[in-house]
Amino acid sequence: MSPELEQRIKRVFTNGNDDEPDKSQFVVDTGQRLQRVFDQVQQSLPVAMSMGFSNDRSFEFVVTDSAAPKFDDWCFTMKNPDKLKWIAANGGEPYVACWFTVSRVADYYKTWTNHWRPRGDTGYLDTSHSEEPSATWQQWQAEIARAMAGHGFVLATFEFWRERVPFVMTYGGDDVPEDDPRGSDDDFEPPPVPATLYGCLFGDQ
Repeated sequence: MSPELEQRIKRVFTNGNDDEPDKSQFVVDTGQRLQRVFDQVQQSLPVAMSMGFSNDRSFEFVVTDSAAPKFDDWCFTMKNPDKLKWIAANGGEPYVACWFTVSRVADYYKTWTNHWRPRGDTGYLDTSHSEEPSATWQQWQAEIARAMAGHGFVLATFEFWRERVPFVMTYGGDDVPEDDPRGSDDDFEPPPVPATLYGCLFGDQ
């Protein structure tokens, strides 16, 4: 953790509890800079970008191929037969959605990719977030990352966000082993433990 990030987290979590951020200390221009990222990326790449779920300390947006169905249509309107027809017409290539979650606590973001593919001949689809993106999508993601960096946002890696923050505490239940006999005791209150950078930056997701 850099000294700058340490000071920012201390300003946001003045009471030392990751459940109670001081929202008046959030980065004030995150939304405006994200809009500039949207404008820049959509001028240079054939992608569609839209806001997704946001919690009290992060924004989320999703990127799809502009030639593909809109994300909301894919998730909430289209039925499986229509999705399977689209995949077949697309040469069997999956429907791809690339997600970005951007912290309002500090200028960090995380990203992952979902791929929808047919589940054999069952008429259903499976969604994978572990599949390697295609060469085209890797190129697009690299350009989006450059745009994010150009507007001050830094990628938070898995190793980075697992780092503990010794001056901010969080609920300790997740650190109690499953085989700990105290877990079956209704009166047992797990002691607080140091929060992670993930919890401080992105909250519960």
